[in-house]
Amino acid sequence: MATTSALSLALQWRNARAERLAAQKAVDKLQEAETALKKQVMDRLEKAKNKAVSNGDRLFQLVTKDEPTTENWSLLYAHIQKTGEFDLIERRLSKAAVKERNELGEKVPGVAWFPVASLSDTAAKE
Repeated sequence: MATTSALSLALQWRNARAERLAAQKAVDKLQEAETALKKQVMDRLEKAKNKAVSNGDRLFQLVTKDEPTTENWSLLYAHIQKTGEFDLIERRLSKAAVKERNELGEKVPGVAWFPVASLSDTAAKE
């Protein structure tokens, strides 16, 4: 009984996943078109004398703002070590780098491993 119920749920999951992936494919295609159009508008406005266009209802204008980027990581790291301002960087583990070292037999201090369950969906062998 439990096997049939689990099988029924697994098949429902597979169908729901397939439906979502098909919808995601359509959304990705729409986003690609949206991104291309946005780039075209920005390119035209960048080249134009007037950096804005309007139809009376909507105003589209090219807006520029400064965003930070790191030019010298050594200087930044030295500043953070000196001041303790760790909020200047995001704290995130590179899973790929840790897994690569683990495959080479190298342990990374301060890193713990824990099991994560996933669901595999493969064709059954007859």
